[in-house]
Amino acid sequence: YAVYYTIPDQKTDAYSFAEYCGSLTDDSNIARIFNQKENDFLTKNLLIGVKQAWIGGYYQPVFSKNQTFQGWLWLDQKVLSASVPVIYDNWKSGRPNNDASKPWIAIYGDQGNEGKGNYPGLWKDFSANNQYNFVCEVRCSLGQKDDEELLFDWSGEMRSTDNDDPVTNGM
Repeated sequence: YAVYYTIPDQKTDAYSFAEYCGSLTDDSNIARIFNQKENDFLTKNLLIGVKQAWIGGYYQPVFSKNQTFQGWLWLDQKVLSASVPVIYDNWKSGRPNNDASKPWIAIYGDQGNEGKGNYPGLWKDFSANNQYNFVCEVRCSLGQKDDEELLFDWSGEMRSTDNDDPVTNGM
């Protein structure tokens, strides 16, 4: 299978972009990045003319002693929860800084301020109220989309949280 990425022209806060991405199709989600190859693909092909864009990472703090998840997790619109740990990351130096008011991940595009270390493809934690571009992903078959530049081939690789997907079948 493949993942088709899109970055709408609008900017929004962290809560609204998650809802928007989940509403595109039955197989759409907020963008989740599982390795350097995917991070580089998004940076090179999609984050052109963008300062920063929301991706689907969220910090889940400890609320109770019975809580099973804590830390940086990928949100999944299909199950409406943060359930997949962020294993691969590409944080800007000094980030995340564990500030509870900044629980969302954004990725820098080519318009980030490199003088402040905001290089394309690096991640930073931000508060939800910031208005940024955002990246959505749609799982699809290879060849399903016409714009091959934005189609990332995941054939034979594991990445999503869906039970019929190999990434969770062996976990």
